[in-house]
Amino acid sequence: MAEGMPIGEICRKAGCTARTIRYYEAEGLLTSTSQTSGGRKLYGEDTIGIIQLVQVLQRIGYSIKDIRHVLALLQDRHTKDRQLTFQLRNLLADVSARIEKELDLLAGARGKVADVLLRSSKCTECQAEDCAPCGKLRDLRTLGFLAVTEK
Repeated sequence: MAEGMPIGEICRKAGCTARTIRYYEAEGLLTSTSQTSGGRKLYGEDTIGIIQLVQVLQRIGYSIKDIRHVLALLQDRHTKDRQLTFQLRNLLADVSARIEKELDLLAGARGKVADVLLRSSKCTECQAEDCAPCGKLRDLRTLGFLAVTEK
């Protein structure tokens, strides 16, 4: 009997689509561990972690080529090699810095959107489709990210 999880189970656990898994596999980021007698691919438990890592690295701007390099480093069996350790530490420091930058950006965006929501919650008396007539909520059009000037 073949060992592993079918693609549907991997999708549910990793929170992605079968199309994503097939794309990652075509790009050399994932490999199936075995096949069923019917020819369906099965994937190992580590596939979920790999998918989540790939998604984080993509989110912070890594290219597929860079991610392939990261996975190769992580899967290298020569962990006693000081150069590999140095590369991994540098990589992790870069990942950490990029995640921190992304968190700062999202926190700032959350604050701006929350402010616009707060200001707009009290502006229901006019029932207008657009708040341009009263001018109180010009920022609503751009979620507070851009200054809107009236013509």
